[in-house]
Amino acid sequence: MSGKNKLGQSSTWRPGSGSRAATPGGFEYNETRKKLIARLGVQRGSSVVVLFDLRGAPDLPRYLFEHLRDAHRRSHEKLSLVLYTNGHTAPNLDQAAAVSSVLRDHVRELEVLVAHRALGLGTLLGFAADTVFLHPLSRVGGLRDAESLATWEHYKALSSDAAPLVQELGAGALGRARYARARLRASLLTLVGGRVQPRLDATQSALDSLLDDPTCPLAAQLDRRRARSLPWQVEHLDPESESTLWELHCAYEGPLSLTQAPAASSKASAESPVAAVIESAESLHVHSAGLWTLLRGEDFH
Repeated sequence: MSGKNKLGQSSTWRPGSGSRAATPGGFEYNETRKKLIARLGVQRGSSVVVLFDLRGAPDLPRYLFEHLRDAHRRSHEKLSLVLYTNGHTAPNLDQAAAVSSVLRDHVRELEVLVAHRALGLGTLLGFAADTVFLHPLSRVGGLRDAESLATWEHYKALSSDAAPLVQELGAGALGRARYARARLRASLLTLVGGRVQPRLDATQSALDSLLDDPTCPLAAQLDRRRARSLPWQVEHLDPESESTLWELHCAYEGPLSLTQAPAASSKASAESPVAAVIESAESLHVHSAGLWTLLRGEDFH
């Protein structure tokens, strides 16, 4: 059954007997991706889940939970999360916390692997990971509205004569900036707190330095070298895993129109609006055409 339920929410479509392994939006199961996911799992010694979030799919934490429950049905010592988020939608701190909580309910050790982009939501999830592995072409950061955060210079002005600052920014704008900084800091510490070894004392100091930096690093797109300024455990992949990770990313580029020019990509998205993909070797969840689709292993043949 497809479409909207009585509450107007997305419903899950599951193919019936004899249907081909494709979603209503046209995104299909692919044997090459399944083999690459399995190979990466062997190389990393872990379970592997791929998450592409392109346009802020609704109910992402719920369907990630269903995917992990349906595909694995058990907790895992280690999970490798292959992430791609393009930052086209402003990151939701509550959603990031919910996704992190779902992951931590299923896994003890979480590593994030980024082949190309983990902007916005992907960057927030990097704070929740025990280890982050970045491909040479990877970019992180890009938190929208991060440039509005109050800097340490603002707080120094408030501690003495705040009148010039209030006059320049307005009391309301300054208050919103202070609140935004405090809430982002608290949210990032919550994400870090889920790590196996959170080291919160050191992270608090690093976060304060990061958020007080007037250049606002989180608002920029950071390459692998500059990402080391973030309070993450950033490491390099071994050559075999790095090669498999890139092959896996390339296997999604065509079906998701990630390599087209902006105008062509927008047209393709309008025709087949895939908003999110969650995939492992056993199953595939896709949000497209306004609803979530689940394809299990028996639907792949």
